[in-house]
Amino acid sequence: MNPLVVLWVLAWCGIILCAKRGYSEEDRRFVIDRDITFLSQGRSEKLDLYLPPDPKPGTTRPGIVVIHGGGWTVGDKSDPREKQIASVLANAGFVVANVNYRLATRETPAWPTCLEDCRSAVDYLRRRAEELALDPDRIGAIGASAGGTMALLLGIDSPETGFKPVQAVVAMYALSDLTQKPFESPMVFGVSREQRPDLVRVASPLFQIRRGFPPTLLFHGTADHVVPPGQSQRLADRLKEMNVVHELVLLKEAPHSFPIVNESNDLRDKVVRFFRQHLEPPTVPQK
Repeated sequence: MNPLVVLWVLAWCGIILCAKRGYSEEDRRFVIDRDITFLSQGRSEKLDLYLPPDPKPGTTRPGIVVIHGGGWTVGDKSDPREKQIASVLANAGFVVANVNYRLATRETPAWPTCLEDCRSAVDYLRRRAEELALDPDRIGAIGASAGGTMALLLGIDSPETGFKPVQAVVAMYALSDLTQKPFESPMVFGVSREQRPDLVRVASPLFQIRRGFPPTLLFHGTADHVVPPGQSQRLADRLKEMNVVHELVLLKEAPHSFPIVNESNDLRDKVVRFFRQHLEPPTVPQK
């Protein structure tokens, strides 16, 4: 097995233990509609919809798509980290879609279906916007590791498919440049990066960032030995070059795959404030 895949699996197992210790449902103020079909017939991947209380009549709320990590080979929407993220955001009043997507196997590569699946989750929220009291023009994305890479890619439009990008992105210890080691591409793309460097470059957010990219919040641990923190630093430099509103938060001595709240760090308020700042409409002073 690819050594990097082994590291990703070990990190993924570690996050389950960490997130379990940091997650609590004692203040839960939402309901969950589980295993909703949002892809074409024959696809087994589903999404869970986290629904906060209905808003005031005549008002809408933002939506957020949560994308799990796992190196495009493992991971699930039911993992504790993703449930923790979705629960925190739903408690804060966001409609949350916690999604599964195509994972790579020896027979079937993940790309590009994995990204198309995540785009379909965004489109699903937009199609049900009226029913969910959701504003289709105020949707964000958050993901960790491989999920962070795809959350970033949701910030890019796709004229050929008509996909409209999300309006805010949070990426946790994401790969921004898949053309560099330690990432190895054969299982994910079905070919090596030497065979199709163009394909790997298209899947690398670093090379897709343009002016007008949505506001972005990046988290990375300085002790990450799976995805080096330089991946987020280079992305932050690119965002600055393109005059994109962004922030890079480097967590001292944090490894790969930390949740948004554990014994060492609590990122809940920062994530919620970021999405509120960039997805909620400004308050109009009463006369």
